[in-house]
Amino acid sequence: AAAESAADTSAGLAADVAADTATDAARENPQTSVKGRLFSESSLAGRLAGLVPSSENPANGRSTAAQPTEPQPSAPTEPQPSAPTEPQPSAPTQPAAAPPATTQVVVVGLVSVASIASFKRHLGRTPGVETVAVSSGPESEFVFSTTHEPGLALRDVVPTLPGFGARVVKATDDTLNVTARDPEAEA
Repeated sequence: AAAESAADTSAGLAADVAADTATDAARENPQTSVKGRLFSESSLAGRLAGLVPSSENPANGRSTAAQPTEPQPSAPTEPQPSAPTEPQPSAPTQPAAAPPATTQVVVVGLVSVASIASFKRHLGRTPGVETVAVSSGPESEFVFSTTHEPGLALRDVVPTLPGFGARVVKATDDTLNVTARDPEAEA
């Protein structure tokens, strides 16, 4: 029984060594299977590199090494007097773009989900408006937080939104209070 147990242990040990050897070999030569075919990583990398155009092997198939080049003008043989170097004026820089403005459009009179979504959609499609987020206010109003270009006057835009009969009742630098009628409630 002891001999049988030693043989089982020896066989198990040999299987473990074989598995470790196979794992080590896989680490040294990793392979990738593509459509059932095994490729070594270096072979696969070589195939992929052949697909990417480079200056030596452009996509049009013509090597740049064999192409004729334009003759370069020869340099003057006489030394030219050099002008004293003065610092060159730097190119004018573009003014930094102004950060977007944010205006809270507080609307009273919208009651249906469809009309709130429609108001938000119309406001968001206004040229110069970047984003619109809506939340409900404490007194049955809806707050449309609007991010827009700094020069856009929302107090002039909101009354032109179709179907709401919107009217600005109060305006500050960052808040518009608006009354509107709900087109869904009238239908």
